[in-house]
Amino acid sequence: MLRCGFAMANGFAASGLPQLIAGQLDVLQGVSPTYVIFAIVLLVILLTEVTSDTATATLMLLVTGALALAM
Repeated sequence: MLRCGFAMANGFAASGLPQLIAGQLDVLQGVSPTYVIFAIVLLVILLTEVTSDTATATLMLLVTGALALAM
């Protein structure tokens, strides 16, 4: 199951999904960091309902990295 999670995360990364999600979260620019963290936590909660925890963790590392560069 762990390997499947990494495979899903690699597929997400290859498709450009982290950049897309970070671009959608770019509307939070200028907002309090507390609200940005709240939005990321909410996104993680929603993603773990659909994907495995390993895939979500790997994907969110990429998303938060892209978000940090965008902000």
